[in-house]
Amino acid sequence: MGQWQTKEQLTDLLCSLVEYPSITGSNAEIAVIEYLYYILEDRNYYQDHPEHLNLHPLDDGRQLLTALVKQGEAKDTIVLIAHADVVGVEDYGSWQNLAFYPKELTQELHKNPGVLPKDAAKDLLTGDWLFGRGIMDMKAGLTLHLSLLEKAMEGEFDGNLLLVAVPDEEVNSEGMLAALPALAEIKDKENLSYKTAINGEPMFSKYPGDPANYLYTGSIGKTLPGFFCYGKETHAGEPFAGLNANLMVSYIAQEMELNETFIEQVDGERTPPPISLMQRDLKHHYSVQTPQSAVAMYNVLYMKQTIEQLNEKLLLAAQRARAKIINHYHHQASFYLEGTQTSNFSPEIRILTYEQLYKEAVDRYGTREVERRQNRLITQRDEGDRDFSTSLVQNLASLCKDISPMIVLFYSPPFY
Repeated sequence: MGQWQTKEQLTDLLCSLVEYPSITGSNAEIAVIEYLYYILEDRNYYQDHPEHLNLHPLDDGRQLLTALVKQGEAKDTIVLIAHADVVGVEDYGSWQNLAFYPKELTQELHKNPGVLPKDAAKDLLTGDWLFGRGIMDMKAGLTLHLSLLEKAMEGEFDGNLLLVAVPDEEVNSEGMLAALPALAEIKDKENLSYKTAINGEPMFSKYPGDPANYLYTGSIGKTLPGFFCYGKETHAGEPFAGLNANLMVSYIAQEMELNETFIEQVDGERTPPPISLMQRDLKHHYSVQTPQSAVAMYNVLYMKQTIEQLNEKLLLAAQRARAKIINHYHHQASFYLEGTQTSNFSPEIRILTYEQLYKEAVDRYGTREVERRQNRLITQRDEGDRDFSTSLVQNLASLCKDISPMIVLFYSPPFY
């Protein structure tokens, strides 16, 4: 009998993985990968074949793990894909201290099931579920992968299994990107033929209350388009002398959030519509001056659409937002201005792609100056990819502020 086969054994293994608070970017994200190495290296198979168990460093000090179980000269190989990082626990509120202790958390929740949403409380009361950060996304999947790996060690499969456990799935996918050359190297070194990959991520309901369970085949693309809104600042006492970037980005949100035109259907599978993953103004401190710039980024999933087709839909959304912003400004001004009063500010809004904005900046200052400014941003960089992408756009917009107000479409990592 193996160590990771019964329900009790799998539950204990799962809890041991969850007890590492491996939030993306934390030290525990490194530690949980080392724990995987520790529990595998002592198995007889890896004692006999230590070359099949490896840690691969990322450039930032994190690491991913590969664990191959090879049956003689077999070439056919299934790749098991898993990530060991999790998102934060701020949403756990007063339960944060128990978020990484599933058995204890579940026991406490039984004392007060009313704190959970109705469906979750119903699951809790069945006694069939454990609660805790990262259980479903995706340490339960990783636990099942380890169980399959153990079966392979005992010779239950004809072909080979290769487990790839990575960090940083929840933010930038640095782990999976770093795994690609490792997979290629192992394939060549061991003379493998990769037949399929099994990802142990959880399934998601298509709608609230959906009772169905799903097995996904194929893959899906992801982009993170952003809209940079550059208004015209004004004093709060002169609200019609400028255009608030917060107003601009709010109309972008109305056009983009859950927009049905982005839903794509291929072979009966439908992509979820866009949803905002970030929206904020870029003003650092409070003052009575309106925010000059704001940004919003949207998760857009696709299958067969091209970037050109997506761009067309995104720009149409910006055009609809522009019309509504201008209408809103004039409509509200009509209530404030009296008699023959008029405003000498006209909220005309240009819509640009990043490429077009870059060209505008080069036309004004030359390629050398634009590249100098961007290189300076790179050398001073101390922010994540999303914020850095925004900084690049904001820097270009500041060079071309004479054409503001403007809405700039750009893309941020990750991109698949």
